[in-house]
Amino acid sequence: MLTHKPLEPKLHLIIMGNRNVNTFANTLRAVIKQWGAKSIYAIHLIRPKSENETPDWRGLCNTLLGGAYEYHEYPITDATNLATTLPSMLSQILAKEKTNKSIIVDLTNGTKTWCNFVYLVCTLMQISNIFRVQVPKEEFMLPYNQVNLEAIQVQLEPIPNTSDLQRLIRSTYSEYIYYLQEVTTFIEWAKTDSLIQLDFAKLYERLLKAFEHYMRGDFDACIVSAATILEEILDETLRLLASRFGSLWMALINNNSPQNSLGSKAHTLGQACTRVNQLISGIQNGFTQSIEGRTLRTLKETFDFAPLISVGMHCQSLAMIRNYSGHGNRYSSALQNEVDARQMLHGVLYILGKIRACTLFRGN
Repeated sequence: MLTHKPLEPKLHLIIMGNRNVNTFANTLRAVIKQWGAKSIYAIHLIRPKSENETPDWRGLCNTLLGGAYEYHEYPITDATNLATTLPSMLSQILAKEKTNKSIIVDLTNGTKTWCNFVYLVCTLMQISNIFRVQVPKEEFMLPYNQVNLEAIQVQLEPIPNTSDLQRLIRSTYSEYIYYLQEVTTFIEWAKTDSLIQLDFAKLYERLLKAFEHYMRGDFDACIVSAATILEEILDETLRLLASRFGSLWMALINNNSPQNSLGSKAHTLGQACTRVNQLISGIQNGFTQSIEGRTLRTLKETFDFAPLISVGMHCQSLAMIRNYSGHGNRYSSALQNEVDARQMLHGVLYILGKIRACTLFRGN
């Protein structure tokens, strides 16, 4: 009786366009070495949208693969567009091929932001064939056709399995999409409609990295990463508020400028939040009845501060998690778990939302 070998799945290669054509070509060579040229059914190339001339990626694919494959290009304006492009693309392939083994994803040619995003989406969708290509240092700068094929290696990236994901109860695809949407919304608003001056590309990358730590179950690293983001945001928040209130800012923070620590900066903002709440609520005390207090009560800026009132205590709570999770004593583990990591992530999102709602941070 004749037996038939089961058909190998048609492979779809997801790859980012790279202006370094040698790195791009060596990735294709590594894919051929690992999986075979005939197994490649389609190439899905995501590239930055540009009016400048781009490398002939399709020509390289034809040269190395022989042209017997489908070829698709997905131009994007910036990395945030991956939020819709990549999940949609993967879902369409999965619907067509019925198995995640049909997808192989390269992390060699992408930026850090691209790689972080791809890793998270692949983890959530349980796409295990994600890889990086390694080329020896001494051959890295050579033209691709001079690099010894035997020296090129494919390194598969590990991802948490389904049972590990189930342990992370709220780490679902929908939660990640929510997280990404909130981050993207804030970044787009901050870049175009705010007075905030930060490196938004790095901020976006760090926010994704913090979630990646959470997905991996590295909760302490998640807390540290989120706390670093929070401190950077606090620095900018305090700078802008001091600019808005001028000399009266010192009265709001009780003449106590923050020290160089997350806890101190959170306490300073908390002091301002408490005093603004007293002013808006009509509380009678020494501060609200002082010359500064009475002046502040007449300012529009004081009432525009209102969306931030709850942020002060929130920041102090998050700073407490960060502070004690890193002490290394027998109590630290109590603040290094999944609940605390999730609280840090969602706490940062909450603060970003409140900043976006506060007109004090808006440009003209």
